[in-house]
Amino acid sequence: MRVAVILSWALLGALAAGPALGQGRYQPQGAAQRAYLEGERLREAGDALRARGKTDDAKEKYADALDALLDAQKADPAYIDVYVKLGVLHYSLARHAAALPLLEAGLKRAPANLDLRFWYGQNLLAAGKADQAVPVLEQVASQGGERFPEVLVVLGEHYYEQRDYARARPALERYLKLDPEATAVRAKLGNTYFKLGLFAEALAAFEAVQRRWPDNIQAQVNIGNALFQLGQYEKAVAVLEVALKRDPGRESVLFNLAQSYFKLGRNAEAVPYYRQFVKGRPDSFNGRYFLGSALMELGQDAAALEELAQALRLKADIPQVAYKIGILHLRNGRPADAEATLERARKGAPDDAWILSALGTVARQRGQLEVALDLHRQAVARAPKEARLQANLALTALRAGAIAEAAPALDEALKLDPREPFVRAAAATVLAARARAAVAQDAAAADKLLERALALQPADATLQADRALVRLALDDAPGARALAESALKAAPDLAAARHALGRAKLLAGDADGARADLEAAMKAEPSVGSALALAQAQVEAGQVDAAVDLLTESARSWPADADLRRGLALVHYARAAAQLGGDAAGRRTATDLRFALEAEASLPRDVAARVHYAAAVAALRRGDGREGRAHLGQAIQKGRQAGPGLTALLRAGTPASHLEYLQAHADALVRRYDLALDRLGRCQAPLERRLCKFALDRQAQALYQAGDLNGARKALDADRELGADPVVDHNLLVIAWQQKKGRDRALAAWRKLEDQVPEASFNTGVAAEAKGDQRAAWEAFRRQVTSGGPLAARAGEIADVKDRIYRFGEAGQ
Repeated sequence: MRVAVILSWALLGALAAGPALGQGRYQPQGAAQRAYLEGERLREAGDALRARGKTDDAKEKYADALDALLDAQKADPAYIDVYVKLGVLHYSLARHAAALPLLEAGLKRAPANLDLRFWYGQNLLAAGKADQAVPVLEQVASQGGERFPEVLVVLGEHYYEQRDYARARPALERYLKLDPEATAVRAKLGNTYFKLGLFAEALAAFEAVQRRWPDNIQAQVNIGNALFQLGQYEKAVAVLEVALKRDPGRESVLFNLAQSYFKLGRNAEAVPYYRQFVKGRPDSFNGRYFLGSALMELGQDAAALEELAQALRLKADIPQVAYKIGILHLRNGRPADAEATLERARKGAPDDAWILSALGTVARQRGQLEVALDLHRQAVARAPKEARLQANLALTALRAGAIAEAAPALDEALKLDPREPFVRAAAATVLAARARAAVAQDAAAADKLLERALALQPADATLQADRALVRLALDDAPGARALAESALKAAPDLAAARHALGRAKLLAGDADGARADLEAAMKAEPSVGSALALAQAQVEAGQVDAAVDLLTESARSWPADADLRRGLALVHYARAAAQLGGDAAGRRTATDLRFALEAEASLPRDVAARVHYAAAVAALRRGDGREGRAHLGQAIQKGRQAGPGLTALLRAGTPASHLEYLQAHADALVRRYDLALDRLGRCQAPLERRLCKFALDRQAQALYQAGDLNGARKALDADRELGADPVVDHNLLVIAWQQKKGRDRALAAWRKLEDQVPEASFNTGVAAEAKGDQRAAWEAFRRQVTSGGPLAARAGEIADVKDRIYRFGEAGQ
């Protein structure tokens, strides 16, 4: 609703009678002529007094003039000019009813006399007989408007006062064509245009008035009001600010200046003017309503609620006020108050799309998603071109799991108003949710969704953290780290960003740095994801006990979480494996393996195979051959089910005879000596030699794991003396590489062994990369993948990274 105080202009000066119609050959009687001339002299004297501001003295002269002219009329009833002057004087003295019979008598004698008809119409109008007056004045305007232009002003003023602006307009326009310099009439016409909503025409009229009357404050006010109505708010502010300095208390200026700032979105500047206006007009609905609205936009919700409540008290039937109060309750966490006020608004405007949408938001917050979805659909059906309503529908559809409906609503919202903050925020929310749902199946697609979301909300730390996690799924540790660090600059306490940074460091091999960030994430916002990542960092940093303790404690908080159960099994296995690698076989190892095996159903088959293998080794070290055989059988079976077989799942370089050694060891422990001897022999027969070679290889492996490279090399040399073995040759090359001996020949040697040793192609890639030959390294890793060797998966990952960097694959296409 708008308030604009419009200037009311009065005619300047008294309307003077036009010249009398000629009377042909008629000559007035002498006595009548003398009385007429005396009356005219007295009337002119009265005009002079009035011009000097002596109104009371002027009225006395007019009364004397009236007496003289009445004498003239009595002396010569046919003297028409006397009737005209009587009409003027009666009008000047406000004796309108007394004038009417005299003017009617004159019109009987001279019915075509326009002077008589004009003053007859004027006095009828002033006497309150507009129904009779207007036809008379319209007739004068039709027959003699050019000679009686004043009649156009009279009619224009009358229609204006009757709010018949459509009829006032042509009368005033016609007058101004006859007298373009009539500034007061032009001002009235400007007001008429304004009332008709013709704000451009009104502005032109007011500017013309100001050119004639540059110091007229009302002209400046009206120009400012017209500029406001035309939406030229910047210009309106400039004009109204000047007007307010000249007239600080003028209400129309205060209000329209506040409105102009409000329309410009400069609410902080609008509020003081609204307050000043309301101070003078405390019961102004518009003042209270717009002050509350401006405060609402500024986030001053308590003050806004107070003003809007006052507005609602003044006009309880305006739904928009109740709607805004409902929105304030909604965003301040008072859904019950919000719903009550919004339902009140809905009663007044049952089809209002915004009210329906707000009620839908209340339902969404309460988890009543079907109700919310229905209300948002109704809102969009009523106003499909409103971007915010489409965005709100998208949010609710997302919450309700209706992604197929959320996506098109979101696209439509962005198409309608891509710059609207709420639309952009809602779009980013929907895109992020879709990305989180997609990351497990298609991380690249999730990354694209988050890229779109960040284009809409580039400074959103949560979105940056989300995308960092997706980059981790794509093995892009540097990209993930950059995103996480950017998020933390904007939101230092954001747990998700700290979690992503920790995982990025973990992926890059910085276990210590990862541990610090993941500990901070767990402290800020404990979660299963952070607990698992922190446990991994602890394991890689050698703090396996801490990892077990962490996940054990976390399992108490999330007892039903399958990922956590699996993670706990893995850290127990990791601790057991570490103890076995150090030749330990205590009670804690058995306990760790028992915990790991309790979660066997949740483990991948390859991991389950490793756990059973570790349990077999632990059992054999304890001297329990029966349990060792059982676990070894399970390990071998699950290794086959996993694909590559158990040997391929064990540490790189483990030969197949290792399992025979374990079986032989188990046979001996269960006192199947014949079978054990068959397995071990005296290293003369091929089987015996192979088992002995295995023993030597096992010794070499232990020495290697203990860091005794020289001892390992000696064991392998002894193994080699029992017979040529490409695996031994391969492993000797590995040790030489570790000791930085003979690296120049390692590349060629490993290359020759690729057809015999599955791991050789992987090491060929490592050696080529060390020499800086990235293509040769890529080709070697690709051969590992093609051969299906034990390191095929890892080789594939490395090859893919190199391909993305160097585009080797494209060159071959």
